[in-house]
Amino acid sequence: MGKYFNINPRWWMNMQDQYDLELAEDEGWKITEDRIRTFSMAS
Repeated sequence: MGKYFNINPRWWMNMQDQYDLELAEDEGWKITEDRIRTFSMAS
């Protein structure tokens, strides 16, 4: 499609990356984020 529309392949990759990131944030990240434990350095 990039050749047909004369669009750089990098543009398509950036578009796909953005879509994947939004999908991850919308679907699974909130569930996963609750399971992540953070550790702080002892003082």
